[in-house]
Amino acid sequence: MAQDFGLQDILSDAFETFKAHFGVLLSGFVVYMLLLRVAHMFPLVILFVWPHLVLGYFLLMLTAVRGQDTPRFIDIFQGFSYYVPVFVTGLLMTILVLLGVICLVVPGIILGLMWSQTMFLLADDIRSKSALSGWGAMQRSAALMDGQKLRFCGYSLVLALIGVSGILVVGIGALVTMPFAGLALAAFYNRLTQTADPPASP
Repeated sequence: MAQDFGLQDILSDAFETFKAHFGVLLSGFVVYMLLLRVAHMFPLVILFVWPHLVLGYFLLMLTAVRGQDTPRFIDIFQGFSYYVPVFVTGLLMTILVLLGVICLVVPGIILGLMWSQTMFLLADDIRSKSALSGWGAMQRSAALMDGQKLRFCGYSLVLALIGVSGILVVGIGALVTMPFAGLALAAFYNRLTQTADPPASP
């Protein structure tokens, strides 16, 4: 049986983590967004760096949420140490999800939800110094999300609203709401993996 948890639990985890590591998480988010912004100015560049930046930022958040090690600012760049497997994983997921979207949209959404934990799984592999396998992480993500897609979709919508609320209300508040929402996603993954058995299908 998967460990029972709800939206309140992951929000609480995110709040406690953000409070404990506010400085490094805020600075990490700012640098992460700046790097993505610069990369987006060069269409060919973003293709070759975005999965590594995403993985590095996920690693920073996951380390903070787990609380077993001290999160380090340099974690944001760890994805580049495993350039090829991370690049292949990002490219493969992008192509397959886009193909799913082209096929009546719904298949693309399902694939996106199914592989939503892939980068967190690769971040876990980096933390444990395991060999990185993109396809293997995608398969493990599919197993983890079996029976969890609707719940994750609902949580993601709520977290997206929290993330953009900082922009709509006070603008600069997004510097708090957006990394907080990201931490909640890391908390979801952490809670989901705190069980020996994969979640059962509905």
